[in-house]
Amino acid sequence: MKHSRRGFIQKSSLGLAGFIFFSTTPSVFGNIFASQSIEEMLAEASNLKKSKDYLQAENLYRSIIEHYPTDKRAYFGLRKTFLVQDKFLEAVRLFENVLQNYPRDPIFLNQLAKEYTSISLGNSKVVEQLNYNFSLVDKARELYQLAKENSSNSDIGVAFMRSASTEENPSTSNNSDVGLKKIEIIIDNQLNQIDARDNLKAKELLLSNRSVSRSYEINLSTELLIARLNELKVKPKNIQRDKFIKRTYRELIYKLFKDKDYTRSYQYANELYTFDKKDVYSLNLYKKACLRSKRYDTMESLTKENDDVQKTNWSRIGYIKALILRYEKSNVGNLTTINNLLNSFETTYKITPSTLIEINYLKARFYTIKKDYNALKSLLNTLSDNFIGTRNSHNLVRYMAAFSDYYIGIGKKNEAITLINSFLSNSTRDYIVTEELSNKILAVSALKSYSISDYAHQKEIINLKRRIQAT
Repeated sequence: MKHSRRGFIQKSSLGLAGFIFFSTTPSVFGNIFASQSIEEMLAEASNLKKSKDYLQAENLYRSIIEHYPTDKRAYFGLRKTFLVQDKFLEAVRLFENVLQNYPRDPIFLNQLAKEYTSISLGNSKVVEQLNYNFSLVDKARELYQLAKENSSNSDIGVAFMRSASTEENPSTSNNSDVGLKKIEIIIDNQLNQIDARDNLKAKELLLSNRSVSRSYEINLSTELLIARLNELKVKPKNIQRDKFIKRTYRELIYKLFKDKDYTRSYQYANELYTFDKKDVYSLNLYKKACLRSKRYDTMESLTKENDDVQKTNWSRIGYIKALILRYEKSNVGNLTTINNLLNSFETTYKITPSTLIEINYLKARFYTIKKDYNALKSLLNTLSDNFIGTRNSHNLVRYMAAFSDYYIGIGKKNEAITLINSFLSNSTRDYIVTEELSNKILAVSALKSYSISDYAHQKEIINLKRRIQAT
């Protein structure tokens, strides 16, 4: 069956973006196609993406698709270019439009199913933009089944099975059976229907998966992991090699955490972060290593560097947290700087309900440091208003910590212990604080019908009680 390459590209114009640039493509990329192989062009497009020249990267990937429409690597390179810009809708449209020309290609079918599955698990903005009158999860299941039916008879993916150093080979992640199994897990646990923060089944599933993963990691010796890491480092650089290096680093660091070897865990976490500073998992693991090795100065520098690059509300929150933590632990820092950052946050960044709650909890810690208990008292009532209507265990624990700090500060720690005992015993929810705080406080309202089922947060509350008793 013959296809018009120009017609195919125009039809798969990705809806929002369009392919207007093709009128000028020959002057920009004409010499490239005359002098370079497809591998060299893919490498150039990948380099443009890595250097954050996203428009040129998109244009080059589209040009490669125009000239080589059956080689799938450019499609997935374009997808990744969209994703690093948070263009999730364009990524979905890409594979929807590609399937108009290749409706039975198993790799494209699997990928569109994967895109539908991903956005159905929390990207409500894209779901609303698509505005489909069918379930994305059900549609993904149909696509996986269709891909499975066509996979044995298809040879369209042959060009994609070649080894490529420029883009990941998605054939390894597009297994229909794996996708169908994930769909069943999503449906059985209502992952696409209930907010993950309120979904106890989802939390249990996550913990069980972590247990399986950790059981594999801790059975490997430290020496074996280090040897594996050294072997990988001398191999030629490519995407798969880098992926395995990061995984081995993580396994090694968690093993050292378990052994309480915080000096070496910090060392390897630093190496991992240096290896790929764009990887958010590496950043978070490095922060954990800083905390466990009590390197609060490094934590501050790390979060400041990340905030300078990211310039988002969450990167700024991370930096403020590090400043407060360092002052709490070592009495080092500038309270005026912290105060200015907290006060300017709402005028500098777009405020969402979650970021507002986060900033208010940071303010509670800041007022505790300053021993400004009148401000903390007022904030606690604000926090109770924010918290009522949610069922977030993490926020509940933090609220109880702020609540306890207030009563410890005014010399009435027994008030906090009474509330915590009542909560832990899961008995009365009628404990009312009227002496210092308003009757609308969380202890009266939200706690009245609230319980924490996960062990981690229960343990945090028990540790909070011990900290209060030790004061």
